[in-house]
Amino acid sequence: MVRSVCIRSVAFGIALLIVAQPFLEVRKRAFGQEVSKDAKADLKERDRLWDQTQKLRAAGKLSEAIAAAEAMLAIERKVLPAGHADLAVSLDWLAMIYSDREDFAAAKVARQQALEVLRKRYGDSHWKVTDARLALQDVERQAGMTPDQRQKLAEAERLNREVFARYQAGRYGEALSSARRALALRHELLGRRHPLYAQSSRPCSST
Repeated sequence: MVRSVCIRSVAFGIALLIVAQPFLEVRKRAFGQEVSKDAKADLKERDRLWDQTQKLRAAGKLSEAIAAAEAMLAIERKVLPAGHADLAVSLDWLAMIYSDREDFAAAKVARQQALEVLRKRYGDSHWKVTDARLALQDVERQAGMTPDQRQKLAEAERLNREVFARYQAGRYGEALSSARRALALRHELLGRRHPLYAQSSRPCSST
């Protein structure tokens, strides 16, 4: 019984920590009291594009997803004040799609812009700025990887999603197995000092 509880806690901890993207936060709606009717309409279209680009990315339609993400970002730059946090979220998302397409030069530009938005908004010592800086480093690291290494990193991401789905279904042993495989891949590719590896739960003792 003790062992069963331990497996569940480790699987849950690993699922929560690995599945989460540290640099992609939940979008905060920008509907303030001073936003005009036209701006609200623009932001409603922005939200539609946000949903659309997620579906397109999930379907592997990366060029269309990038076009929708860029249109979403153009609306935010038109409507929102300079330095609004939503701009960083959209730039993060755009960078991820560029990385999916292995256009790392474009992904790096988007990451740099997101970092600059967050640095001006929060200052250099804020955790969001640290996460954005790490995300930029990850793009630079991926750009230097071989195709085989990038494929392994993509497999780790797939396993992350699998961990969460299996945990939600109550298949804790399978979730733990997938989590351990994802950790092994990230250890090989990123090293022990990388946050995505370091955030893993400590293993259970054998007692």
